[in-house]
Amino acid sequence: MGCDIHLHQEVKLAGKWHHYALHSVPRNYELFGMMAGVRRREEQLFPVKPWPDDVTFVTLHDWVSWIGNAHTKSWLDKEEIHRLNEHRGRDLGAYVGYCFGSSWDYSPKADDVRFIFWFDN
Repeated sequence: MGCDIHLHQEVKLAGKWHHYALHSVPRNYELFGMMAGVRRREEQLFPVKPWPDDVTFVTLHDWVSWIGNAHTKSWLDKEEIHRLNEHRGRDLGAYVGYCFGSSWDYSPKADDVRFIFWFDN
């Protein structure tokens, strides 16, 4: 049985978080291991941590539909996303697309970006 990720990208605009995208990320256990220790704990870069209190409605609605089949929910902030990108030595855009244009840099209109995610088997 394989393991898949459900990765929501949220952006902060004018002080409020908004849902930006639900990315279709190909199964990649090296990436999953680095993000949350899933399938490859020896490569884990970040601790699994509780979601922020201000997760968007769209992300929460999707999560509820997976309860019972989902595990290892966590999130990465902008700095962690950049660190993951640098550690991999290649662009995450090939896996999850881009935030704005062709980079992970801030949009002039966005204050922040984060990944909210979980896995299923």
